[in-house]
Amino acid sequence: CDACRACAEDPHRYLLEADPAHGGAVERTLSAAGVAHASIGHVTDGGHLEVVGARTAREAVAIADLQAAWNAPTGG
Repeated sequence: CDACRACAEDPHRYLLEADPAHGGAVERTLSAAGVAHASIGHVTDGGHLEVVGARTAREAVAIADLQAAWNAPTGG
C-alpha cells in the first residue's frame, strides 16, 4: 500500500513534515542538493494520515491504527 511505503523509514528514506508555507522552499532545497523527494500528502484535523500515492488516488489511515502498529511487539 502507498501509506505503508510512505512510512517505511530506513537510513535512506524519511518522512518529512513541513509547514505548507515553507513547502516550496523545502522542495527547492532538496532539489538543489540532488535529494530525491516527493510530496505524498498533507496533515489534516480529521484524525487520519492521508496519502496521495502512485497506486491509489488517495488513501487514508486512522492515526489510532498507526499508533497501534507502531507500539505493537515486533515478534523478533
